[in-house]
Amino acid sequence: VRLPGPPALSGDQVNERWASSAQQRDTRWSEDAAALYDLVDKLGPLNRNLRSTGFLLPFFRHLNLSVREAVRWDRGNGEEEWRKRRITVADLDEGICAFSNLDKLDVGSNSLHVVANLPPRLRFLHAYDNRIVGVSCRPLQGLVHCGMGYNKLANGATSLDSIPIRFPGLLSLDLAYNNLLDLRATLQTLRPLARLAQLCLYGNPLAISPFYRHATVMVMPHLQLLDDLPVVEGDHPP
Repeated sequence: VRLPGPPALSGDQVNERWASSAQQRDTRWSEDAAALYDLVDKLGPLNRNLRSTGFLLPFFRHLNLSVREAVRWDRGNGEEEWRKRRITVADLDEGICAFSNLDKLDVGSNSLHVVANLPPRLRFLHAYDNRIVGVSCRPLQGLVHCGMGYNKLANGATSLDSIPIRFPGLLSLDLAYNNLLDLRATLQTLRPLARLAQLCLYGNPLAISPFYRHATVMVMPHLQLLDDLPVVEGDHPP
């Protein structure tokens, strides 16, 4: 037996619901959200062009998939409470590559283990506070910032070594609070990043190595910021 679904809304009802939602529209999920809402206001929520993937996918230049929203829960005893709810992203499949003009992507505070796919024109990636152990996406020459602090990256071919191979044009790299133990191996892995100007490694066990800062600047003399502090004359070995 097939139960009837909810009754279809008329065009006027859809327009009325859209108009009544103006004060509740969330823009945290994208810097482009406000512009999209303006287009829907002008052309209507039933406009076929606005609803097509051919328009929507290349429209976005920024997506924030780390947003948590406050929702009201019924505790079952006549009381209500507010809790934080979010959709957890466990995988970036090939569908993310269809966002052909995406410039900035934030997937922080999710459950990613491997960064398997990324949009082709991405320049800024924030993937903090996940469970990332490696990167296997196609190389992105244009990526200039990679934020992967608070993950599970370690020394080795399938983990840290994958980052310079996939992102050879990095200017900024944040690997704070991962599982990097071997300072020498880490620096040799990151050494090919010739354009790298900013590097964060604090919070890793290797950061307590003797002469950690001197050794890092010696291997990577082009650094301008190390662990959020400017590289100064005294950081260079004599």
